[in-house]
Amino acid sequence: MDYEGYQAIQIYTFFLFRERFTAEWGKADEVEFLSIEDYFKTLENKAYENIGEEFLIRLDIWMSYNDRIREGKEIFVDEDYELKWAENCYKLIELALPFVPENKLMIAELNRNLGKFEECIYHLLNEIITQDLLWIKEKLITECYCENRWVIELN
Repeated sequence: MDYEGYQAIQIYTFFLFRERFTAEWGKADEVEFLSIEDYFKTLENKAYENIGEEFLIRLDIWMSYNDRIREGKEIFVDEDYELKWAENCYKLIELALPFVPENKLMIAELNRNLGKFEECIYHLLNEIITQDLLWIKEKLITECYCENRWVIELN
């Protein structure tokens, strides 16, 4: 698949995912998400049809790890958990198309999570130019200078 085809799939998958699940979640009595282990099994079994689906699975893994921090749990159960997390973050950066506006902030944040603070600041300074995101940009740059890798509250 060429790069333009991949871009089209990623953008289409993002909007399809958002529209489909927003509507379905509204009707559900209870929504239960997969565990981090289940997401990794999905990747190991290659139970996805295209790069766009792989991107979404990896995005869910990243968000699930972040949820552990929000819930006051240890982010990593053991060293293997941490290695899988880092590998997932690097792969997510690789899969995220940098010219898709929604991905620019995510790429910066992934770099911050990985402790690559200079890379994060570079992306924030050079890629995030939208006025409505400037306050987030400033907050993340401050967190980089403090060398904080983890989830922060934006308000």
